[in-house]
Amino acid sequence: MSDFSDRPLVAGVLVGQRGFRVDRDGRLRGIVYRDPITSGWTEATCHARQHRGRPGVATVDCECGFYAYFDDSNDYVTGKRRWRDSRSCAMVGAIIEGAGVATVGDRGFRASRARLVAIYDPAPRCARWLQPVVIAARVLVAAVSVYFFCLMVADATLGHAIMLDLALCAEAYLMLSPAAELAARRISRRRWAKIAATYPDVPIYPSARVALANHKLGGAV
Repeated sequence: MSDFSDRPLVAGVLVGQRGFRVDRDGRLRGIVYRDPITSGWTEATCHARQHRGRPGVATVDCECGFYAYFDDSNDYVTGKRRWRDSRSCAMVGAIIEGAGVATVGDRGFRASRARLVAIYDPAPRCARWLQPVVIAARVLVAAVSVYFFCLMVADATLGHAIMLDLALCAEAYLMLSPAAELAARRISRRRWAKIAATYPDVPIYPSARVALANHKLGGAV
């Protein structure tokens, strides 16, 4: 059974959640292909060379289209799905309606047309206060590493103890990496203002929980 392409569906409207990149102007763009989505209905573009010039975006034979989950998951923003340079990209969660030609799977759908229904902040509350802590910790780890390196150069007899300290610093850095990734995804207030100006008719929620409480995910309606 496929997550998104188990069976074709042509009629009706589907509702699901997903993630979008955010550019500097506050426009939401795709994760893999950075096509922008408008405030109204947006038509998906087929990027497969073998399918160009042929109709059928989001059909069983074409993997292009707008993907979304309707099983209360969102691998785009939870980090379960990885793409090149997506670890630190600015990203928001969104609820979309899918229509036109669509395929449905166990976890979600893929549609040829999509419309933004809601936007939400995917970062948990801890990221709001964790971001400055993580930045300060990473600066401290870098400074300590440079300090011990200078000591090692000045006095080679301290080499073993210094290497141990450097290893501990590296371990601390690795422990902070998941938190640093989480903080890096946070959107600044200025960027949120640009998003609101770009999509004035789309409500913005502080979390996925609030967004899902106001918008039900599901099949054709």
